[in-house]
Amino acid sequence: MTSPEDFVIQDGVLLAYRGYGGLVTVPEGVTKIGREAFAGAGPERITLPESVTEIGYQAFGGCTSLIRIDLPQGIKQLDIGAFWRCTALTGVTLPKGITSISQRLFSGCDHLTQVTIPEGVTAIGPNAFAQCERLAGVVLPGSLVQIRRGAFEDCADLTEITIPKGITELSHGLFCGCHSLASVTLPEGLKKIGEAAFLNCPNLTELSLPEGLEEIGRIAFSNCVRLAHIALPEGLKKLGLGAFGHCKALGEITIPESVTELEHEIFNECAALERVRLPSNLTQLPWHLFLRCENLADLQADGVPLSQLPDSLCKRAAAVNFARRTVAGEAFPEDRRIEFTKYIRSQRKKLAPLAAQYPELRQLLEA
Repeated sequence: MTSPEDFVIQDGVLLAYRGYGGLVTVPEGVTKIGREAFAGAGPERITLPESVTEIGYQAFGGCTSLIRIDLPQGIKQLDIGAFWRCTALTGVTLPKGITSISQRLFSGCDHLTQVTIPEGVTAIGPNAFAQCERLAGVVLPGSLVQIRRGAFEDCADLTEITIPKGITELSHGLFCGCHSLASVTLPEGLKKIGEAAFLNCPNLTELSLPEGLEEIGRIAFSNCVRLAHIALPEGLKKLGLGAFGHCKALGEITIPESVTELEHEIFNECAALERVRLPSNLTQLPWHLFLRCENLADLQADGVPLSQLPDSLCKRAAAVNFARRTVAGEAFPEDRRIEFTKYIRSQRKKLAPLAAQYPELRQLLEA
């Protein structure tokens, strides 16, 4: 039970709660829950009157006993961190009148399992649901046009997500550390996958990228250790530093001709990577592009002279690619044919183990 003495109220703003917790009913006539009004208090359930239209900065922040709160439909604004670290809160239905979800609104609510985001919400703020470790599913409304940095970072139980068609960019660290994320549906209008967007998503096994995607940012898919297949669309222009680093299950990749910018270490430590096709307009490999890709065995890099390939691993893989295509009847420029023929003949002993796997290479070695 609550009494009037439990509240400090001035001009309709509830400034402070001085009660002992349990079931709390906020008096009628209150229009705003003020800044940190309940911060660190012990209520388990809070009922707000229909007169409330705004909840202030971290108003319920650190209410670690709060299990349930009923939000009136007349609420128009939920300020930064309003429910930050309400660690016992399990579910919440957001009012239909709100148009944005503020920064850190539910950050650290590690027992939150479900949340309903109404149509009409156009933006989700930075870290809005970060560290909601038990949030297993969330439906994003079609009205969304912006999801800010780290909004779902470290949502460890999140298994699937569908991004609405109005989203054109996946922001920095958006799903970083979502260890259970296995299914992602991306919209056709997506232009950019930002830095670390899917960093450390170990259960992501494949992903369909939409036509029109132009950029994949730095370490966007780094340490997605079960990512075995991803098709890069025509129209893609840039791959950032370490974009697919430590993707240990990735077996092959084709980088489309539209790509004009490749940063360093894109495929760093992709242990299963065997076959790569690079765009023909690429004349020089970025630094450590295939660092520790020890199983790389078939590299198509038609724009890069053999002598410019950075190490023996890349040279041997390029020789396998040349042999496979030559035996299939593909014609090469004379200077390229001579360069590869000389290399293959000079490296017979070192290429012999690969010849056991690739009969086309064996055929050229025996010629």
